[in-house]
Amino acid sequence: MVELALAMENMLLDTLETQLIAKMITEVDPDDPTKVSLVRPGKLQDDPTKEEGLNILIIAPNEEFPIVLYADNVQSGLKAPTWDTGSATYMHPYKLYFNFHFAGEKLREVARTKALIITARARKALQDIVLPTHPDTGSPTDDFGETVIQLQVTKIWIREGGGVGHFIWRGYAEFGFLTEQFTRSYDEDD
Repeated sequence: MVELALAMENMLLDTLETQLIAKMITEVDPDDPTKVSLVRPGKLQDDPTKEEGLNILIIAPNEEFPIVLYADNVQSGLKAPTWDTGSATYMHPYKLYFNFHFAGEKLREVARTKALIITARARKALQDIVLPTHPDTGSPTDDFGETVIQLQVTKIWIREGGGVGHFIWRGYAEFGFLTEQFTRSYDEDD
Protein backbone atom coordinates (compact mmCIF):
# COMPACT_ATOMS: atom_id res chain seq x y z
CA MET A 1 0.00 0.00 0.00
CA VAL A 2 1.28 3.44 -0.92
CA GLU A 3 1.61 5.88 1.96
CA LEU A 4 0.08 9.23 1.04
CA ALA A 5 1.92 12.47 1.65
CA LEU A 6 0.48 14.77 4.30
CA ALA A 7 -0.77 18.11 2.97
CA MET A 8 -1.34 21.20 5.12
CA GLU A 9 -5.13 21.12 4.60
CA ASN A 10 -5.32 17.65 6.17
CA MET A 11 -3.24 18.81 9.14
CA LEU A 12 -5.51 21.84 9.65
CA LEU A 13 -8.80 19.93 9.34
CA ASP A 14 -7.66 17.15 11.67
CA THR A 15 -6.47 19.68 14.25
CA LEU A 16 -9.68 21.71 14.11
CA GLU A 17 -11.94 18.68 14.39
CA THR A 18 -9.98 17.04 17.23
CA GLN A 19 -9.54 20.17 19.32
CA LEU A 20 -13.06 21.54 18.80
CA ILE A 21 -14.60 18.19 19.74
CA ALA A 22 -12.54 18.28 22.93
CA LYS A 23 -13.53 21.86 23.88
CA MET A 24 -17.16 21.77 22.71
CA ILE A 25 -18.16 18.19 23.63
CA THR A 26 -15.69 16.05 25.59
CA GLU A 27 -14.67 18.65 28.21
CA VAL A 28 -18.24 19.97 28.71
CA ASP A 29 -20.35 18.51 31.52
CA PRO A 30 -22.83 15.94 30.11
CA ASP A 31 -25.73 17.80 31.78
CA ASP A 32 -24.74 21.23 30.44
CA PRO A 33 -27.47 22.40 28.02
CA THR A 34 -24.81 24.21 25.97
CA LYS A 35 -22.85 21.03 25.18
CA VAL A 36 -22.90 20.72 21.40
CA SER A 37 -24.00 17.47 19.80
CA LEU A 38 -21.89 17.54 16.63
CA VAL A 39 -18.57 19.00 15.44
CA ARG A 40 -17.40 17.85 12.02
CA PRO A 41 -16.10 19.01 8.65
CA GLY A 42 -18.72 19.21 5.92
CA LYS A 43 -22.38 20.02 5.51
CA LEU A 44 -25.44 19.44 7.66
CA GLN A 45 -28.83 18.10 6.64
CA ASP A 46 -31.06 20.36 4.53
CA ASP A 47 -33.74 20.89 7.20
CA PRO A 48 -32.28 21.54 10.68
CA THR A 49 -35.74 21.35 12.29
CA LYS A 50 -35.95 17.62 11.51
CA GLU A 51 -32.91 16.89 13.65
CA GLU A 52 -32.56 18.56 17.00
CA GLY A 53 -29.10 19.51 17.99
CA LEU A 54 -26.42 22.02 18.62
CA ASN A 55 -24.19 21.61 15.58
CA ILE A 56 -20.88 23.15 14.56
CA LEU A 57 -19.59 22.43 11.08
CA ILE A 58 -16.07 23.11 9.87
CA ILE A 59 -16.07 24.62 6.40
CA ALA A 60 -12.69 24.30 4.65
CA PRO A 61 -11.40 26.59 1.90
CA ASN A 62 -13.45 26.25 -1.28
CA GLU A 63 -14.40 28.20 -4.40
CA GLU A 64 -16.17 30.89 -2.32
CA PHE A 65 -13.19 31.54 -0.07
CA PRO A 66 -10.06 29.95 -1.57
CA ILE A 67 -6.53 29.77 -0.18
CA VAL A 68 -4.82 33.00 -1.23
CA LEU A 69 -1.36 34.49 -1.28
CA TYR A 70 -1.09 36.77 1.73
CA ALA A 71 0.55 40.19 1.43
CA ASP A 72 1.53 41.89 4.68
CA ASN A 73 0.83 45.32 3.18
CA VAL A 74 -2.48 45.06 1.33
CA GLN A 75 -2.40 48.85 0.79
CA SER A 76 0.43 48.33 -1.71
CA GLY A 77 -2.01 46.85 -4.19
CA LEU A 78 0.25 43.83 -4.66
CA LYS A 79 -1.46 40.48 -4.59
CA ALA A 80 1.62 38.51 -3.57
CA PRO A 81 4.13 38.47 -0.73
CA THR A 82 6.55 41.36 -0.93
CA TRP A 83 9.31 40.41 1.50
CA ASP A 84 11.17 37.32 0.25
CA THR A 85 12.04 35.67 -3.03
CA GLY A 86 11.75 31.92 -2.77
CA SER A 87 8.89 31.75 -0.28
CA ALA A 88 5.19 32.42 -0.24
CA THR A 89 2.81 33.13 2.60
CA TYR A 90 -0.76 31.88 2.31
CA MET A 91 -4.02 32.46 4.15
CA HIS A 92 -6.15 29.31 4.49
CA PRO A 93 -9.65 30.66 5.27
CA TYR A 94 -12.05 28.56 7.33
CA LYS A 95 -15.51 28.99 8.78
CA LEU A 96 -17.31 27.37 11.64
CA TYR A 97 -20.98 27.21 10.77
CA PHE A 98 -23.22 27.38 13.84
CA ASN A 99 -26.67 25.76 13.70
CA PHE A 100 -28.27 25.58 17.14
CA HIS A 101 -31.82 24.20 17.22
CA PHE A 102 -33.42 24.65 20.64
CA ALA A 103 -36.40 22.31 20.26
CA GLY A 104 -39.06 22.81 22.90
CA GLU A 105 -37.55 26.03 24.25
CA LYS A 106 -40.35 28.47 25.01
CA LEU A 107 -38.28 31.48 26.08
CA ARG A 108 -36.32 33.50 23.52
CA GLU A 109 -33.97 34.82 26.23
CA VAL A 110 -33.00 31.31 27.32
CA ALA A 111 -32.29 30.24 23.73
CA ARG A 112 -30.28 33.42 23.15
CA THR A 113 -28.26 32.90 26.33
CA LYS A 114 -27.42 29.33 25.35
CA ALA A 115 -26.50 30.32 21.78
CA LEU A 116 -24.19 33.09 22.98
CA ILE A 117 -22.50 30.80 25.52
CA ILE A 118 -21.79 28.22 22.80
CA THR A 119 -20.50 30.92 20.47
CA ALA A 120 -18.22 32.35 23.17
CA ARG A 121 -16.91 28.84 23.95
CA ALA A 122 -16.20 28.27 20.24
CA ARG A 123 -14.35 31.59 19.97
CA LYS A 124 -12.24 30.70 23.02
CA ALA A 125 -11.56 27.22 21.58
CA LEU A 126 -10.29 28.81 18.35
CA GLN A 127 -8.09 31.24 20.27
CA ASP A 128 -6.61 28.34 22.25
CA ILE A 129 -5.98 26.02 19.26
CA VAL A 130 -2.62 24.30 19.44
CA LEU A 131 -1.23 24.66 15.93
CA PRO A 132 -1.02 21.38 14.03
CA THR A 133 2.09 19.27 13.76
CA HIS A 134 3.06 16.45 11.43
CA PRO A 135 2.26 13.12 13.13
CA ASP A 136 5.56 11.54 12.01
CA THR A 137 7.97 14.42 12.62
CA GLY A 138 6.25 16.60 15.24
CA SER A 139 7.06 19.58 13.03
CA PRO A 140 4.47 22.21 12.02
CA THR A 141 5.55 21.54 8.41
CA ASP A 142 3.71 19.27 5.97
CA ASP A 143 5.32 16.96 3.40
CA PHE A 144 5.45 19.82 0.87
CA GLY A 145 7.37 22.30 3.00
CA GLU A 146 4.39 24.39 4.09
CA THR A 147 4.52 25.51 7.73
CA VAL A 148 1.62 26.81 9.80
CA ILE A 149 2.50 30.09 11.53
CA GLN A 150 -0.65 31.31 13.29
CA LEU A 151 -4.43 31.36 13.42
CA GLN A 152 -6.35 34.63 13.04
CA VAL A 153 -10.03 34.92 14.01
CA THR A 154 -11.52 37.67 11.85
CA LYS A 155 -15.24 37.76 12.67
CA ILE A 156 -18.02 35.96 14.48
CA TRP A 157 -21.73 36.56 14.16
CA ILE A 158 -24.94 34.78 15.08
CA ARG A 159 -28.64 35.48 14.47
CA GLU A 160 -31.98 34.19 15.67
CA GLY A 161 -34.52 32.34 13.57
CA GLY A 162 -37.48 30.07 14.13
CA GLY A 163 -39.89 30.83 16.95
CA VAL A 164 -41.33 29.60 20.22
CA GLY A 165 -40.58 25.92 20.63
CA HIS A 166 -38.20 25.92 17.66
CA PHE A 167 -35.64 28.67 18.16
CA ILE A 168 -32.82 28.21 15.68
CA TRP A 169 -29.68 30.29 15.97
CA ARG A 170 -27.32 30.30 13.01
CA GLY A 171 -24.03 32.03 12.39
CA TYR A 172 -20.39 31.80 11.44
CA ALA A 173 -16.97 32.20 12.90
CA GLU A 174 -14.55 33.23 10.18
CA PHE A 175 -10.84 32.65 10.68
CA GLY A 176 -7.75 31.66 8.82
CA PHE A 177 -4.45 29.89 9.23
CA LEU A 178 -1.41 31.79 8.03
CA THR A 179 1.20 29.48 6.50
CA GLU A 180 4.56 29.88 4.81
CA GLN A 181 6.04 27.68 2.14
CA PHE A 182 9.62 27.91 0.98
CA THR A 183 9.86 27.28 -2.73
CA ARG A 184 13.61 27.47 -3.17
CA SER A 185 16.51 26.39 -1.02
CA TYR A 186 19.73 28.38 -0.78
CA ASP A 187 23.21 26.88 -0.85
CA GLU A 188 26.08 28.55 0.98
CA ASP A 189 28.18 28.04 -2.17
CA ASP A 190 25.78 30.05 -4.40
